[in-house]
Amino acid sequence: MLAGGTGAEPAKGDGNGSPAKYPAWMEQLPDDIKGNPDKAAKLAQFAKIGDLAGRYAELAEAAERSVVIPDDKTSDGDRQAFWRRLGRPDKPDGYSFDDADGKLRQLAYDSNLTDEQAKKIFGALKDMGVDYVRGQEAAKKQLLETTDAALRKEYGSRYTEKIRMLKKGIDAHGGNELGRVLQESGVLYHPAVVKLFIALGESGSEPRQPLKNEGQADTYVPTSQGGSFKFKGLTGAKT
Repeated sequence: MLAGGTGAEPAKGDGNGSPAKYPAWMEQLPDDIKGNPDKAAKLAQFAKIGDLAGRYAELAEAAERSVVIPDDKTSDGDRQAFWRRLGRPDKPDGYSFDDADGKLRQLAYDSNLTDEQAKKIFGALKDMGVDYVRGQEAAKKQLLETTDAALRKEYGSRYTEKIRMLKKGIDAHGGNELGRVLQESGVLYHPAVVKLFIALGESGSEPRQPLKNEGQADTYVPTSQGGSFKFKGLTGAKT
């Protein structure tokens, strides 16, 4: 019997051969519980049934807030519920960051990101992209200035004529479109490329036929005036 009443005998003693003493309220338990030494010992920690009820309520509330990590046996519905519980929006358009075509929102949703996580990640990537472009532009400007200074030093009074040959070489081997690509990429600002097209211009190659509405003026705009190796006839720039 449980000490202090009738029922199943406790399986554990106090270590000296005496039967363990359990709270009287445990007499109300079914035999399969109070007759189980491990279960009885755990329940005996609560002196009053009200203590047990209070602890149960606490555990039940904690269980409602807890989440079970999905495994390979978890159903898709439970898996989706898990990610929603962690903070992922119900739909891709539930994210609050700007995304013109929705591709980033879909990526964030497929990656099970919370709104806060997605904003931080894509915001950081955007900043990195802006910094990269600025760095590229700064590097291109530096290369232009360095090459321009080197050409002026090398050619001296022949500088302007050499640049006219540069334009002639580009006109003869690609024209406006090639010139635009070379300038936007910064390739035109490499000394070796500049000298290549100067040589092509000096070789006597005739410029290719101009496209419709293409400017024909060959006025050179010096880099000191913001020209950046640009010419009216090459890029359509107005000066």
